[in-house]
Amino acid sequence: MPAERVRPPGWLKPMHFEGKRYVVNGYPGADWVSNVRVADQATLTQGRRSERVRMAELQADEARPVLREFPAQVPTGVDLMKRAGVLTDGTPDELEGLAGRLPVFRIDPIT
Repeated sequence: MPAERVRPPGWLKPMHFEGKRYVVNGYPGADWVSNVRVADQATLTQGRRSERVRMAELQADEARPVLREFPAQVPTGVDLMKRAGVLTDGTPDELEGLAGRLPVFRIDPIT
């Protein structure tokens, strides 16, 4: 049986933290999150380049430092979350406080 695959939305911007890549979902109830949670693989595409990956969801304790770094690396994502009503100020403290409520995924390449 072939592995289930998902394509997260193209607007997701991966960030780098401590040598690994991560994505943060800023929209509660987003369909792509549900799909990634059950999929064996995902396909990330940037321009003409596609990459097969596995996406591992972080527990709240693991997500806190990633969320804290998010505003510095993905300010456009913070702006989108503010417009969506998920964030008020978009500070590192505010993001870190949402650990366990905002899904954070580590992107693991398939080799």
